[in-house]
Order: sequence, then C-alpha cells, then structure tokens
Amino acid sequence: MLFDTHAHLDDAALYSDVVNILQRAREAGIDWINSVGCDWRSSLLNVHLAEKHPDMVYASVGVHPSELRQIEENVWEKLTELAKTPRVIGWGEIGLDYHYDDTDKDLQQKYFRAQISLAKEVGKPIIIHDRDSHQDVVDILRQEHAGINGGILHCFSGSWEM
Repeated sequence: MLFDTHAHLDDAALYSDVVNILQRAREAGIDWINSVGCDWRSSLLNVHLAEKHPDMVYASVGVHPSELRQIEENVWEKLTELAKTPRVIGWGEIGLDYHYDDTDKDLQQKYFRAQISLAKEVGKPIIIHDRDSHQDVVDILRQEHAGINGGILHCFSGSWEM
C-alpha cells in the first residue's frame, strides 16, 4: 500500500482536475492521499475533498507558518471543530519557516506551540514544516511533548544528525 502523506489537492491548479488526478494516482499505485491544509480555506476545502472522495482522500487541517499573519478571527476554534470530523487524520501543516528575511520568529513559535496543543487536544498527529529553523523546531517539539500522537516532518532541510 502506498500512502501519499502530503499533497495539496486544494491548490487552484489541481482542484478543478482532482478526479483525473486521483485516477492517475491510483493507476500509478497510490492507494491513499492526505491533502494538507495551510489555512482555514484550504483546510475546509481539503475536508470537502476527503468527504467527496472517501475511497482515496483524507485531510489534515492547520495553518502554515507563512500564513500566520493573515489568520482569520476564530480560526483556532473553527479548525478544532473541523479536526474532529472523521476524514481528518492530522494537524498541519504547522511549524517554523525562517527562510525569508521578514520572518516573525516569535509569532511563528507562538502559533507552532498553540497548534501542537490543539493537535494534542483532538488526538491528531502533526505535520511539521521545518525550513531553516531546525534547532527551534526540535526544541519546541521536546518542550511541548509533541510526539504524543506521532507525526511527520515535511520540508525538512536539516542534517541526519539533527
């Protein structure tokens, strides 16, 4: 069985052709796809896709570190409720991304911790985005006991030792 743990089927370039994409994925041997949220809108779209295609698609909800500056009011409450739906299997894509010069590290760390807490609250594994922020990611994961429900690293550019 092959499970694509990280796709963005909600992307505008893919969403309108998702039926064909899923068919091609199945023909290539992919059994399941987790379509991952980056903000409220994409999380909601991914849940709808998972509900519409329960034979192949699951969803994850969360706010990507690059999207934190424009979060909507009550997003955490809405995502928490959405995370409780049966087709949601993870919380993410969350983490830290220090790649850009204008990165607000404090904001990203605050909401990385908050989303880890919400994932633990609803019993979901986390999907971690880590770009140019390795030690802070590891430190926060340890401090927050983030591994309790498991998870995966995505966009990890660090070393084997890290």
